[in-house]
Amino acid sequence: MNILILGGHQLDHMPYHDWLLYEENNLFVFMDEEEVEKTCSHISQNIWEKYQLIKKYKNYFINGQVELDAIELHRKYKIDRIVSFRELEILRAAKLRDYLGIPGQRFDSALVFRDKVKMKEVALRGGLKTPAFSPIKMVTDLHRFIETHGYPVFVKPIAAAGSVNARALRSEADLRNFVEFNLAGDIRGNGYTQSYHVEKYVEGDFFNVDGVVVRGELVMCSPGRYNAHADMENIGINGYWSSTMFDRDSSVRRRLVSYIDKLLKVLPTPQNTVFHSEVFIDRDGEITLCEIAVRPPGGGMWTALNHAFNIDILKLAVTLQWNPDLVDADTLKQKNAVVPMLTGSILLSPKEAVFRTAVKACPLDGVIKYDVLAKENVSYSGGKNSCDAAAIFVIKGTSDQDLRETVKCCVDWFWKNSLWEQA
Repeated sequence: MNILILGGHQLDHMPYHDWLLYEENNLFVFMDEEEVEKTCSHISQNIWEKYQLIKKYKNYFINGQVELDAIELHRKYKIDRIVSFRELEILRAAKLRDYLGIPGQRFDSALVFRDKVKMKEVALRGGLKTPAFSPIKMVTDLHRFIETHGYPVFVKPIAAAGSVNARALRSEADLRNFVEFNLAGDIRGNGYTQSYHVEKYVEGDFFNVDGVVVRGELVMCSPGRYNAHADMENIGINGYWSSTMFDRDSSVRRRLVSYIDKLLKVLPTPQNTVFHSEVFIDRDGEITLCEIAVRPPGGGMWTALNHAFNIDILKLAVTLQWNPDLVDADTLKQKNAVVPMLTGSILLSPKEAVFRTAVKACPLDGVIKYDVLAKENVSYSGGKNSCDAAAIFVIKGTSDQDLRETVKCCVDWFWKNSLWEQA
């Protein structure tokens, strides 16, 4: 096969060449020039040589030459599959598949999983609860929604990821702070710069549900409990964001699995995919959709899943895109029925200070992985999105409660064993 990899995400530690069987297939990679310089300088020449072509682009994510070069590559080699890993690539990859007649997720499907308004519209028509929501392009759109539904509300870009520019507005002051730099756009141009959507803020608990679909069947599904909502106000107040798995016999777990199974059937879900979803259970005890993406989870959650089920979720995500016949659905079902280990993950947000140093090894029980991500002697201004982290923990436990206690211990330990100074 001839396989085009869009993005080459984290090529420095993701062995696409092994996952895509480079000895049997021709591999072509299009990726961001800046990312290559930052993350791939240490990759040995013998790894580069396992790819037929690695093409680097300036301004990769907005550079239309990527599509033109993909078309030319298809004319020359006949591309059989397009693999895209991260959320920002999904629409580009799907559009190219449609245009070139390449198997895989189609654009109509990808758009529903990227556009949060379309996503909620389809879910609502399928009988699933969503918050009150509306697309917004101008300040007047947002003001009208607030006049109708009242505070608090939650605003975020229609197609962003990682809670970038997502925030809760609880008052007129919050509204004014938000619109000072958003929505008004350039009145000399088209009147707005980026499409947002607004929804009524859901008071309740926040959960993630990650899983795998093979040949149209949900074969693995793992719900987890977040410690806070995904807006930077909540994450900043707590100083961390964590996700912990449920006990196997949890009634909440069963409800979340059932809900996601229905959601996947309502949406135009690819026949073969991994997914990462987020839902609320509101004050009335009803499950309410936040959003869902056809990609693995980030922020340490994928590592926690790997340990829980003894799988490689990243390899699985890639394999399902190019040759799902290599995926043993029965084995995944068996792992899902047992769940060998309960796990969780923690992201510690940077402080508004200069990071000096931190202890490099954690002696606490239940810690599977601990990495310091903050750079020494660098000044930070807090977290900018839900994936910004000064440190990351992946943990294990014997129960839901055990995991949550370990989260508290890890958070306390890190702050006591790291040094930050005011600039």
